[in-house]
Amino acid sequence: MPLSYPGLLARTSGTPLVQALLTLMEQVMTSSSPARVVGRSGGNTVWSWSGAAFTRALRDVLSEGPDAGPEFQILLPRHDRWAAPFLAQAVASGLDTHALGLHWETRGRSKDARPSERSLTFRYDVLATLPGLPPTVLLDAYGDRYDAPGLRSYHATVLGRPVRMVHLTAAPARSRLEVAHTPQLALSRAGVRRAGLSTPAGQRAARRVDAVMRKIVLFTAGQVRASTVILCYRDMIGPLTAARDRVLAERRAGRAGRAGLPPTVARPEVEITFQHYFAGRGKNEHAGRHIVAVVAPHRPRRYAEHTLAALYPDDRGRRLDLAGRQRDVELLQMLHRNRQLTHDPGCPHAPRTLVAFTPAPTLGMDLVQVHLSAREVWSLRDPRPFPARRTVQWEGVLGVAASELSALLDGIPVLALMALGLLQVPGTYHHLVDHVERRLRGKIRTGRHPHLWQWKTDRDHFRHGLGSAGEPVPPRRSDDRATLERSLSELLQARRYRFVQPGGVFPDALRAGQLGLTVPQPSRLRVWSRDEVQAGALMVRLLS
Repeated sequence: MPLSYPGLLARTSGTPLVQALLTLMEQVMTSSSPARVVGRSGGNTVWSWSGAAFTRALRDVLSEGPDAGPEFQILLPRHDRWAAPFLAQAVASGLDTHALGLHWETRGRSKDARPSERSLTFRYDVLATLPGLPPTVLLDAYGDRYDAPGLRSYHATVLGRPVRMVHLTAAPARSRLEVAHTPQLALSRAGVRRAGLSTPAGQRAARRVDAVMRKIVLFTAGQVRASTVILCYRDMIGPLTAARDRVLAERRAGRAGRAGLPPTVARPEVEITFQHYFAGRGKNEHAGRHIVAVVAPHRPRRYAEHTLAALYPDDRGRRLDLAGRQRDVELLQMLHRNRQLTHDPGCPHAPRTLVAFTPAPTLGMDLVQVHLSAREVWSLRDPRPFPARRTVQWEGVLGVAASELSALLDGIPVLALMALGLLQVPGTYHHLVDHVERRLRGKIRTGRHPHLWQWKTDRDHFRHGLGSAGEPVPPRRSDDRATLERSLSELLQARRYRFVQPGGVFPDALRAGQLGLTVPQPSRLRVWSRDEVQAGALMVRLLS
């Protein structure tokens, strides 16, 4: 365990080593120590003092004291057999090693900022020895990925003995995983964590997270197996789970808070689960599910600077190289959780693998980029701007009205939406809309359509948000077809409606004067219906 500054201060017996560490820690507290940034932690900056500068400073402070070996054994009782000798040798010789040093955090990025006392620690990363290890077989699907010619062997360093690599296949070449690059699904770790805050920045982050989650849900719903695993960091799962629940609730009730869609609107059940990096190797429970990696698996910078110093204390280049190789292997391991390679290349039923970032060039032998189908590209299109509260309310009322009109008339005339007060009425159409309103009231004879039944006795039922106690819902433009169809997309798709000009018997009835009124600009009369003939029959029944 690292030795903290408060813990060392609390020791009743200040041995020379403890006093030396406290002396160097006091230098840190007064901002008089050499240090460099090794990472970020929330809003804090993580600093480190290590290498030859630290070991020599510690040796100089201990120059008049006894050998540090026994004292390290006292300070590190759990690891004295293998840690203490190495640390004592490093201090005595002033090694340029990053396996030990001081570590602390400050607010902001200024080197002169006062360190947090609780974060100030003496840390050490030392390789544990394995004495008496018998001949050992290591099974590692990517064991050959950690080394390169001229580099010190990873496995040999870990085990402390020579290692022979044996490939169990005829050739080391592997099948390549088919992945699609989807940058529109990218999320940042900091942004997702910020989404849980109630600040304006947190609300913007939550809208971004919800937008990406909607794309993933829509993509998943269009697949043969509607199940997707999102790869992310562990601390992202909470906010992403909340976003998933919000989006699935929207989907069940109608997009963006709409309610009242009829039960005939079929939506496939969508399953969205999560798996965080550095924990999912070897799991088969996700076989057959689609994979969406919204962020790449990176470890903190101090992992390469400090943790891997247990293997290569004086070789920073090898540490950085090994950290990159481990990152690549972690990504491959996680992308393979859906067992895509159990299907033939190009199989349409194979689970999809989407990556929101550009994988490292070193993965060229393992990954091949494929293109999404036109339907999949459509499902991942940029979402509409996050709607205002009044827009959400209007869409909810529109969805209820359109659903009941469809059940009553077997279609959705634009004139009927005007009569209900949801669309603006052009000046020349007022008498026509008044006529449609009277005809609608005559057709509503039972409570089978509850909101239309309420409207029959209360003309403001829809305009007041489905009730007189609701907030007024201003009518929208009747010629904004894109907004209307976007709001009614699921209902229109379920009923197989198109936006058509009434045909069939309607033009003849209009010319023969059978409708009993003049229709200005009949070419502007539009209906969402299955075809022109059905739309024409509907309009004749409605107007005559």
